[in-house]
Amino acid sequence: MELKVALRGDLRAMLKDEERAIARAATRAVRAAAGQARRMLRSQIRRNFGERKSRLSGAAFEDTVRYRSKPKRGQALDAAATVYSRARYRRPGGEVDLLALYDQGVTIRARGGRWLAVPTSEAPLRSGEGSGRGGARRATPKESGLALQFIPIAKDRALLVTKGRRPRVLYVLLREVKLGKRLDVQRAYQSGERRLTSEFGRQLARQDQELEQKWS
Repeated sequence: MELKVALRGDLRAMLKDEERAIARAATRAVRAAAGQARRMLRSQIRRNFGERKSRLSGAAFEDTVRYRSKPKRGQALDAAATVYSRARYRRPGGEVDLLALYDQGVTIRARGGRWLAVPTSEAPLRSGEGSGRGGARRATPKESGLALQFIPIAKDRALLVTKGRRPRVLYVLLREVKLGKRLDVQRAYQSGERRLTSEFGRQLARQDQELEQKWS
């Protein structure tokens, strides 16, 4: 008895197609996972920050959460993506990632016996800023250019008010501010991880089906 086996088609081309198919599946799955993590973080921000009228209102803070993928275009077997926030708080010690800050919960203390100035809704906007994308920032006491009166109301609390017959409270001065945990980045990461596993399997099955139709 003689058994003859033959492979129809170009084996090299078939293997190349298979490699591209896996790369497409991997890239699409990674981007879908990053998108899932981003959506969950944005959802947490909407729920926990709501419509507060500040630079970190729900809409403004939510819009800072982005993701970048590698490669930017096309596909690759080693596709990767990073979810990040563009919300940064600048202070003398360096920039602080607000996404990480609200994920951990921290206490911010004024240095050298100074005060942290928290603007009220009466505080003026920074000169030249309107209500554009991301919201306008309230001016610091120094940036306001106003003559302000210091009024201590407790050992660790004071006010900066305008001078005159009808003083307005522009800033509340504090020695420290406690920011509780309001975001769960790990939960968003785990959600993206689950999406990566399920999406890769789905995309791979789709690619196999397309290849089977092409080479049958």
